[in-house]
Amino acid sequence: MSFKVQVESREIIKPASPTPKSLSTFNLSLKDQLSPKFYVPVILFYASNPNVEQKKNLNLLKHSLSHTLSYMYPLAGRIKDVYSIECKDQGVEFVESHVAVSISSVLNNLEVDQLRQLVPFDPEGVPTPENQQCLLGVQVNYFRCGGTAIAICINHLVIDFAVIHNFFKTWAAITQGEKIEGTFVRDCTTLFPPQDVSGFNQLEVEKGTKSIAKRFIFSGSSISSLQEKLGEDLEQRPSRVVVVSTFIWAAIITTTPEKIWFMTTQMNLRNKMGNPEVLQNSLGNITHAVVTSAGSGTEYRSLVREVLNSIREVTTEFLKNLYKDKNYYSEYKKAVKEFSKNSDGIGLFSTSSWCGFPMYEVDFGWGKPVQLGTTRIPTNCVFLMDTIDGKGIEAWMSLPAKCMKMLEQNSDFLAHVSGI
Repeated sequence: MSFKVQVESREIIKPASPTPKSLSTFNLSLKDQLSPKFYVPVILFYASNPNVEQKKNLNLLKHSLSHTLSYMYPLAGRIKDVYSIECKDQGVEFVESHVAVSISSVLNNLEVDQLRQLVPFDPEGVPTPENQQCLLGVQVNYFRCGGTAIAICINHLVIDFAVIHNFFKTWAAITQGEKIEGTFVRDCTTLFPPQDVSGFNQLEVEKGTKSIAKRFIFSGSSISSLQEKLGEDLEQRPSRVVVVSTFIWAAIITTTPEKIWFMTTQMNLRNKMGNPEVLQNSLGNITHAVVTSAGSGTEYRSLVREVLNSIREVTTEFLKNLYKDKNYYSEYKKAVKEFSKNSDGIGLFSTSSWCGFPMYEVDFGWGKPVQLGTTRIPTNCVFLMDTIDGKGIEAWMSLPAKCMKMLEQNSDFLAHVSGI
C-alpha cells in the first residue's frame, strides 16, 4: 500500500570512544574490493509496546548506537581508496521519522518498493573517496499505532549478512545494558590479499530494464512438499535454502527458455577458512559465490543435484588453492568480461540467504520483531529469509516485469507459495 513518511530529524552519530590512531586504517580484502557497490537495506518491524516512552526510547537508541560503533568503528569511517577505509570517527547518519499509518496496514498490504521510504538513503547510492558518503545509515520509524521499524542501509563494501546480524545483535544487547566482549574488527587481508582493482567495473544485469520486486512465502509444509518431489535417491538431503532457491531458479528459467541460465549462491566461509571463532566476529565479505549453470528443459530434480554438486566442490582445500595467488582476480575479470559480451544469451540469477541468522531474536527491550524485510532489491536477485516460525522461507526478489508476470502465471510455482 502507499503511505507517507515524515522525516523529523537527521544527525550524525559518532563512536562513544575515540578510535586510536593506530587503528585509523581498516584494510579491505580482495573480496571486499570486488563486492557489489550498493547499500544493503534491512528493516526490522516491531509491534506497539505501551510501556515504551518514544522520546526516551529514541535517546537510548542513539546512545547505544554510539557505543556499538566503538566496537565496530570502521562502520563510522569513510572510503579512503580501493584498499582501505579511513577510520577517524566521521560517524553514521541517524534519521527519526513518523509514518501516518499503522504498522499492520503496511505489512498486511506489503509492497516491497514502498518500504524504500523507511530506510535512511538510496540503497543504490555509491560512497566514494570523493563524496565521503556514510557507510552506514539508520532510520527509526514510528508508526501511528505505536509500532516501530528500525531500518539500516549498510554498504556492502565492508559487510556480508553475518556482519549485519552481529551489528543488530550487538546494538540490541548494548541497548539492554549487556556487557559486550570480543573484537569485531579483524580484516580478512590474510585470507584474501588485496589487489589493484582500479578501473574494474562490476557486472550490470538487465541494465535499463523495468523491474518489479515482490515477496513470496514458502511455508514449512510447502518446503516439505518440494523435498518430497525430489525423492529419496539424492546423494545428500538438500537444505531448505537449496530446495527453495533452486525451485525459484527452475521457474525463472521457463520465463526465458532461450537463455543459458546461471545461478550464484553465496556461501558463508567462516567455518571453512582459518579460525571459525575469529572469523565469526570479523568485518568484511567472507563469502564465496557458488555458480551452477543450466539450459531450458532441465527438470527441477536435476537442477538440485547440480547445485548440490557445485556446493560439494567448495572444500577448504579448494578455497585455499583458489585464493592463494593472484589468479583468482584475473579469472574473475575474465568471467565478468565474457558474461558482459554474451549477456543477450545468458541469464544470471543471484541468491543470498539470510536464513539461519536469528534476526527474530533481536530485542531492543520492547519485544522481538514481527517482520524482517528489505527494499530496492537488485534485478534478478532474491534474498531468502526465515519466516517468523523458523520453518518456512520468505523470498524477496526482483525480476524484469515480463519475467515476473510470467512467474505469477506459473501454476506449479503458485501452488507452492503464498503472499501474492
